[in-house]
Amino acid sequence: MLKIALIGKTQDFFNYYADSFSTDEITVVTPNPSIADLARKRFDSLGKSVNSITISQFMKNELNQLLSEEILENYKGKSELVLLLGAIWKKIGRGADYINFKRAFNLLTEFRSFSVSDHVLETVLENYDEELSHGVLWLHRFLNELELIDEHKSYFLLSERLREGDLDPAYPVNKKIIFYGFDFLTASQVDMLKSFALRDDITLPFYKEAFDKSSNLDWIKWFDEHNLEILNLGSACGLEDQKEIFRFPKNYMGKMMLNLPVKEASMDIVLGTKRMSREHYQEVPFDNIKTKLSVDLFTESFKKLMGVIEDKINTTDIPNDELRFLVQDKIMEWSQAKDYRTIKAALIFLQKLNDWEELSDENTTLAKFDFQIISESVQLDLPRINIVNLTNETSVRVRSFADIEDVKGSKILFAMNSNHGGVQGVGSNYSENVEKYLISIGPIRRAELDMEVLKCKFKEFVDDNQVTLLIEEGLIEHDTGISQLFNDIPLNLQEQQIDFKTKKEYIKPIIQPDVIEKISASRLQKYLECPRKYYLSYVNQLSPQVGFDSELNVLELGQIEHKIIEDYFQTKDTWDEEFFEKLIFSVLKSYTIDKNIESIDEYLVEVKAYTFNAINSLIHLKDHFKFKYNFELPFRSVENNIKYNGSIDLYAKNEEVDLIIDFKRSNRVFSSFTSILNFEQIQLWFYLRRLKKLNIISEGKTLFLGYIDLSNIENSLFFTNNKAMIKDFKKISRFGKIKEIEELTEFVESYSEFENDLMKRLSEDKEYLPKPFNKNSCGFCPLKNICPRE
Repeated sequence: MLKIALIGKTQDFFNYYADSFSTDEITVVTPNPSIADLARKRFDSLGKSVNSITISQFMKNELNQLLSEEILENYKGKSELVLLLGAIWKKIGRGADYINFKRAFNLLTEFRSFSVSDHVLETVLENYDEELSHGVLWLHRFLNELELIDEHKSYFLLSERLREGDLDPAYPVNKKIIFYGFDFLTASQVDMLKSFALRDDITLPFYKEAFDKSSNLDWIKWFDEHNLEILNLGSACGLEDQKEIFRFPKNYMGKMMLNLPVKEASMDIVLGTKRMSREHYQEVPFDNIKTKLSVDLFTESFKKLMGVIEDKINTTDIPNDELRFLVQDKIMEWSQAKDYRTIKAALIFLQKLNDWEELSDENTTLAKFDFQIISESVQLDLPRINIVNLTNETSVRVRSFADIEDVKGSKILFAMNSNHGGVQGVGSNYSENVEKYLISIGPIRRAELDMEVLKCKFKEFVDDNQVTLLIEEGLIEHDTGISQLFNDIPLNLQEQQIDFKTKKEYIKPIIQPDVIEKISASRLQKYLECPRKYYLSYVNQLSPQVGFDSELNVLELGQIEHKIIEDYFQTKDTWDEEFFEKLIFSVLKSYTIDKNIESIDEYLVEVKAYTFNAINSLIHLKDHFKFKYNFELPFRSVENNIKYNGSIDLYAKNEEVDLIIDFKRSNRVFSSFTSILNFEQIQLWFYLRRLKKLNIISEGKTLFLGYIDLSNIENSLFFTNNKAMIKDFKKISRFGKIKEIEELTEFVESYSEFENDLMKRLSEDKEYLPKPFNKNSCGFCPLKNICPRE
């Protein structure tokens, strides 16, 4: 017999079973370990002990009792199936397209949850494109031919075996099994419960309010009426008392928590996110808080390993033995560095490589498709870790929305903001024809029913605890799911002001005399922009900026783009698309090899766009003027016992023309001619003065000097002393702005006086006061958050 126990609150259900049955005879089956622990704890609180296990463990126990070892040897987990079906996909010539394989694999998994019948699969796939449907059918037929058992097949085999009868006399019958905590069951799981209900006492608790609003097509109403009993174990929650609710502006949840009058040391906090992350945890502004977090310790290490391998297979296939030697060598290197996580990922990879090789004689070399299949399988087998704060000093526990059933009789602050994500579930995303057909076979998940269940859980949580609500302004009004959540809860809006005062502590450096021994253009520019910025950057060498291994920063991207342009002209004088593409990938990989960047694809687009036009413009200039390019041209001169040094991004010349170019990723620092002519930006003048002093540039020659904007070549800005050549130079280069300076020599002399005065001020400065040259000096300053000028 199958019993659906309709409950108003979960406590109704636990009380009923604790009072009515000897709980040592009860097995509680749950969807995951957390709910298994919860059910065990709830029965323990009533003085009863039960066997509470996951459905995965339950299936393993039942299959071991009812099926032979020979059949069970064919059971394959998802990671094994990915490898096996990937090898089959490659063997039958479906093409080495991982995306198509993954689409086919996912569809196969979805539809087998409804039925493992060939006819059912063929019918539903008539609604998909021919190539995809053929791929799914191939995989399905190989599963059947090889008599392999996946999760869905295991449900089918167990149901079939139970219906056949003639069970082993030692197999227990009339068992009492509770399927607790399931918000959805697939068609194959529903059928399995029906099969167990032929001999056993099966109970499925479900909220009465949600049951009353469910459709006849929902999974909870998909059971046979002739072997079904409906138990009414309690009435719906009756929320009478109003709950205090406080509102806060977006991004001010933490500040509001600190200002709440109801804040207590013993008050626990529940955040309105279904999945707690470290970022959510850090939103809570209290010390000594306790929480449990899933921590992804291995993904970054896995990416590091994959990056090493991907370098090798990017252009050619690699023999498996060569790859083994590579990974083994890396393991020795990581062992020296005590990088045990990456070693763990590498060992899993080597095992998967062995498994892959055993599947087919053709799998002796690794191509990109093979690599992607193995990578997917490795990721599925990486260890999953939780971290929990076990200190006894903690007084405030922080939980996620998913844990509300575990909170009973507590003082709770429930806080929700727009960063927590929506609460509305996701239903089926099938086409109309596919959905109509699948509904005739089994239940389809409906977001509306999930929402009704969630509302019941939330009402129980609010009713069972002393809950104070802290909700971001506009969430209830504008988010449909959250609005439904609060529909039946009486609210009493409370007013509370937020203290917006910010406490700041500024760096107060002890200024020490600085003896100027060397100077560069960027160093002198810093002093011009702000003496305090100069002192903190170059004398104190203070850098408050944080770098991340998971991304490339602006400085690194600039270096990459400079190097691509330079390396291109070391090999090529004309445009070569294939060489350009390989060069970009090679340079990017060299900068990311020691980082944990998931994919360089997001950077490929920018780097290609930023270097393509610059390279082509420089090719045209080189062809027309017969230039010889010198990248990163170094210079050094000694003036008044001070070393003036630096390097010029690009210097070029012929018999008539000298060219000085500096590459920038935007035109922020040279947006106008005026800022350069007024010596607000001194880099070009600094270079020109040094090159003249060193006699690298001769008097009387035509000179072009300026900046190339890599983000938009038409924003590039240049000066010249030859008006007649402007039109041709502009046409050839596509540089947008070129201005004539008639008396260039006089400008250099004026700059020399300006620079001498600036150097005198720098040499004599004893205080380095925060005196920004203009507001932009502060706006783009990395030290602005620790500077009293703010």
